[in-house]
Amino acid sequence: METGGIVKISLQPGGEAGWCYYSEPVVLMPEEGELWIETALVQPDQKIIFGSSLPFADCDYTEEPVRAEIGALLDPARSSFRIGLCLLEDTEQESVEVCWRAVRKTSFAKPPAAVLPEAQEETPSSPDLYIDAVPGFIGKNRKFMFVCHLPEGMDETVTWSVEGEDAGTIDSYGMYTAPDRVGVFEVKAAAGDRVASAFVVVKDTEEIKR
Repeated sequence: METGGIVKISLQPGGEAGWCYYSEPVVLMPEEGELWIETALVQPDQKIIFGSSLPFADCDYTEEPVRAEIGALLDPARSSFRIGLCLLEDTEQESVEVCWRAVRKTSFAKPPAAVLPEAQEETPSSPDLYIDAVPGFIGKNRKFMFVCHLPEGMDETVTWSVEGEDAGTIDSYGMYTAPDRVGVFEVKAAAGDRVASAFVVVKDTEEIKR
């Protein structure tokens, strides 16, 4: 399994060196194999920096980057992770985007089942089916991983869909690709006889930069 997406991390309040910020949890499909996460920082000019941004601080190849360290904290028991960012220098940017890629190494064994019950007991239960952590907006042609929360004890497969024509596409994992137009579009998740909806606002990339 290999999938990816982009998360937006708000730098407000703050924007000062030494401050740390975190994404909402990204939940992936539970499958066999060890999960590996890679991250990269998206620049204001849409170039992407892999590794440290420091070598590009004074170069002519890209706009002045946010000087920050990024990483991912993986919870294997839940097949989920959070992205963390620590500013190394003050910035006036109000948010940053981080690309991520998740790869399932099937040649490795999944963590032993014996360690799972304790972690699962911390998961809050809910009688509702709903789509979690819906973004405020995303850019045209950009990607976002939607996550569906299942009620406790429910193990049906989630089926994803997008309502309307030219409203973007979504795959079986919940990875949504926005259309090449602005608007408000409805994403649906169905499991068993239950259906949950969420509305995603797609904006022009230039408008987001401003």
